[in-house]
Amino acid sequence: MKVDNTYYMSEDVLRIILKQLGWTYSGSLTDILKEHDLSGPIVPVRADFYPCGWKLAQSDKARIVCDGYKSVIHYKNERFLTAWGIYDRFGHDGLNDIKNWKFEEEMEWLIKKWNGDLITSFTNLTECPFRTSIRC
Repeated sequence: MKVDNTYYMSEDVLRIILKQLGWTYSGSLTDILKEHDLSGPIVPVRADFYPCGWKLAQSDKARIVCDGYKSVIHYKNERFLTAWGIYDRFGHDGLNDIKNWKFEEEMEWLIKKWNGDLITSFTNLTECPFRTSIRC
C-alpha cells in the first residue's frame, strides 16, 4: 500500500486528522492488517476494508463505525465482495491500483450516538465532519 492520503495513510497522520476533527482514534485499524499478514504503519481508510461494526474513532457521545451490507467492487473484469479479495488475487499491485476500482456497492463510516441513533455517514475521510458541528 502506498500512502496517498486518500485511500491509505500513515496511522500517525490518521490519528492527528481525527484529533483535529475532535475524534479519538480507536487505534484498531492495524489489526485488520495482521489478519492479512501485513503490518503498518500504513492503513487503509476506506470502510470497504473493514467488517461491519469495526470502530474507527469515538467521542464521549458518539462513535464512528463501519457499516453496510457489503462491498461490490469491479476490478480488471472481475467482481469482488471485499477489498481484501482484490489483495488476495492481485497482491499489493491490486491495492495500489485502487483508483481503478469501480464501486457498485460501498461500505460507509457511520457516526452513531452510543445509544445507536444514526447521526450521519461518509465514505471518504475528507467527508468526516467536525465532531462539534454535529454536536457529538
